[in-house]
Amino acid sequence: MNFSKINLRNNKPLIAWTLSLLLISIFIVKANYVARENDSRLYSRFTAQLNSKPLSQFLALEWRDYSWYAETETPYVRDHLTGQFILPVLLAKLGYSEKHSIYFVNSFYKALSLFFIFLIACKYFPRNISALMTILVQITPVSLNYQMRANHEPALLLLVLMAIYGVVKLNENKKYLLLILFSIQFCFLIKGIAFLPIIPVIFAIYFLTNRPIKISQCSTLVLISSSVLLTALVYELVFKKLTHVSFFEQYIKVQLLGRSFSEESSSIPLLGNIKAFGYYFSRLLSYSLPWSLVAIIIMVKNKFSLSITKRERNFYYSLLSAALIYVLTFSISSRTASRYIYPSYFLVSSVCIMFILNNFKEKLSAKETRFHIISAITFLILTSISIFKAIGNEALYPH
Repeated sequence: MNFSKINLRNNKPLIAWTLSLLLISIFIVKANYVARENDSRLYSRFTAQLNSKPLSQFLALEWRDYSWYAETETPYVRDHLTGQFILPVLLAKLGYSEKHSIYFVNSFYKALSLFFIFLIACKYFPRNISALMTILVQITPVSLNYQMRANHEPALLLLVLMAIYGVVKLNENKKYLLLILFSIQFCFLIKGIAFLPIIPVIFAIYFLTNRPIKISQCSTLVLISSSVLLTALVYELVFKKLTHVSFFEQYIKVQLLGRSFSEESSSIPLLGNIKAFGYYFSRLLSYSLPWSLVAIIIMVKNKFSLSITKRERNFYYSLLSAALIYVLTFSISSRTASRYIYPSYFLVSSVCIMFILNNFKEKLSAKETRFHIISAITFLILTSISIFKAIGNEALYPH
């Protein structure tokens, strides 16, 4: 991937981000950070458990201290894949605190997500306002709420942004297919069946942004998407060899048949889906505040007569279509939890912010480098606040 065009004058932004992440890695351990959220504490325990095993046993994750979740026939976790724990476990095996490694890795994922949303935006807009956007998106409610957690969502957001970036750069170089392949594979290994929305996201953005449409590229994208089937087969074979039980037999019962399509209790056809859509749409707007509200005010003030170039429209349509795909996917299954469409909040927030900034770009004369440094400092401050607010949680929520 060619990042040579990124303006890191005197490497100051890179230094700022490196120092921010280094300090965060220290603060997490020194403050003995423990999240209040149940899933985060569970995943921290899972990381420690997998760190105690040889890498050859990586798929054989057990419920252990959470035996009430376990099945009667096996102690193994069969409703989640273990891809989320790859980097945290490797970091722990290198000597970092196994209890805290997944928290730091998720902070690293979030920092990389800001970098990739910047790369996507600056393909369509001036680089300085694209850098400013990485500051403003950090103060949305959803970003603050997920500032320090150990769940899937930060990794999912990063992989979706990497896939989008790979697609919008595809006509420049075929090697971006590797980035798309990486994104799809790891999205599956982390999210399981919930990886599916990333595939229509990739194709929707490809058809919106790439001209001319190339049959060879479309065929390659189909093959890349289908390669997940091979990954699933290998995962099943390795898991069965380690545990002597099937992984996906139980996984499909729990995650697909048991949860995705069993929650519809209304006698009115599609009512549950409509309710789910309303649930997600309302959260898209509220979790993107204040920028969603400001963008709406600007549109109303201009009586929806907007001067938008085709290039800018590609950015807006691409990210909004990706957000809509996530909303529709989980509305169809009637599953309602705000975390399911986590990438959508950042995509909509980014669209709103760039729409606002683009209306005032002539007045924004500060250099890109300054915004990158401020973004790193903002990230450090917000993350540090989350860490130090949790001091004492280890007594309230035993690890």
